Amino acid sequence: MILLTGATGLLGMHVLYDLTEAGHQVRALYRNDLRISRVKRLFAYYNAENTENLWARIEWFQAELDDLVALEDAFKNIDVVIHSAAMVSFRNDDFKKLVQINRFGTANMVNLALKHKVRWFCHASSTAAVGKAPERDNLNITEKSKWLEDIEVSGYAMSKYLAEKEVWRGIEEGLPAAMVNPCVIFGPGDWDESSLTIFRAVHRGLKFYAPGSNAFVDVRDIAKRILFLMEEPIVDERYLIVGENLTFKRMTTAIAARLGKQSPNIAVPEWMMGLAWRLAAVFSFITRKPTALTKDAAKSAFSNTSYSTAKMDSIYPHKYISLDDCIDNVVRYQEFQREQKQQ
Repeated sequence: MILLTGATGLLGMHVLYDLTEAGHQVRALYRNDLRISRVKRLFAYYNAENTENLWARIEWFQAELDDLVALEDAFKNIDVVIHSAAMVSFRNDDFKKLVQINRFGTANMVNLALKHKVRWFCHASSTAAVGKAPERDNLNITEKSKWLEDIEVSGYAMSKYLAEKEVWRGIEEGLPAAMVNPCVIFGPGDWDESSLTIFRAVHRGLKFYAPGSNAFVDVRDIAKRILFLMEEPIVDERYLIVGENLTFKRMTTAIAARLGKQSPNIAVPEWMMGLAWRLAAVFSFITRKPTALTKDAAKSAFSNTSYSTAKMDSIYPHKYISLDDCIDNVVRYQEFQREQKQQ
């Protein structure tokens, strides 16, 4: 049986769908009962006729990553672990929580995987955990890029880097493991969470675009590559998973076109972005509500970052889903959800 953490997250529920479609039995870890219903909705979106058969292959198991008693039970009769659970936040106030969940939660998973002698362990990391240059422009980053301790990084990036160190430690102790490092992920999900908030912003009439660039990938591409690594299985390696390196302007323009909205046409000046994140921080402090516009987010908006796909392509030479097809899938799922609520 396969143990999957983060099963109700954007990546986790797509991995869960692919695993069940491939005929695997999965013990799916979750934290909140309310989020399970949206996983079933996603299954129905992709495969309405066979949803119940796929659903029967899932054993839902409630557990927190710091609850060793519950995790011990979750590992019973498990031979493969796919660890996709993580906290994503760029707020300074969340740093301790990020480390607790991302680093120490991963350490718990690694330790139990070693104890139970699992056949294969996969850690879903992030391009945020890969090294970068001191300069603003970081082009053609690879798996061999060095993490520089003196470079200012976000708390999220640091927590994912520390989580990877726990996996490498496990590998040194005999754990057959591999890591995947996806970039910014797009896919059917909640437009009020993580990277998908850009869809909500464009739908509301976003006028400004950031002048920087980054890499984006369809969540389905990540899930397929994780299953490929599992089937081999490939160990003692990490792989960047990157669909396309492109500018934020190209990305927001493509989203606007699919939504039938006007494309953002004003490049935001750096001074304005600096003022905006400071005002957002003040507003967040007063209202006690988190903000997506943080200092780290503002900084990345002006950086030009690109990643190499050569290593992954050398073992899995299948084309990535295009940005336009990815965006179309995200929007069609939103329309599907609306139709479901009206019925």
